[in-house]
Amino acid sequence: MKTILVSIAGLTPQVITETLYYYLIEKKPQVCIHEVKILTTLQGKQKITETLLDKKSGQFFAFCRDYGINPKDIEFDESSIVVLGGDAPIEDITSDKDSAVIGNEIVKFIKEISMVEGAKFIYSIAGGRKTMTAYLSPWQFSYMAKMKIY
Repeated sequence: MKTILVSIAGLTPQVITETLYYYLIEKKPQVCIHEVKILTTLQGKQKITETLLDKKSGQFFAFCRDYGINPKDIEFDESSIVVLGGDAPIEDITSDKDSAVIGNEIVKFIKEISMVEGAKFIYSIAGGRKTMTAYLSPWQFSYMAKMKIY
């Protein structure tokens, strides 16, 4: 069964590698994560791309090297980053309208990804604006029993 980490991230993308560390290294028994999906803003995508996904200096690749993980075993690249805002990507959440758009898109994304056959999900609410995590956190609890979510 495929395990997908879905995370909210903002300008501190180290929460992604910290979450991977917990599940892949620290947690007993360890959880194999096959794919990472990140929900963020334009600013967040830029920060994630620069600090985590640069093949030479990115912290995701440093994490994999440090712990003997083949980065190809985890589907995580620029296409894994979902910039919220649809046709008008949101730079940052600065208004009630931005919050409403982001909230609707997070709920829609989680509903769609929950339909992936043969997958279980880990939802990380550690990063991003708290308004973003508020939209994701109910999914963590309401679907746990139904969908074998960690």
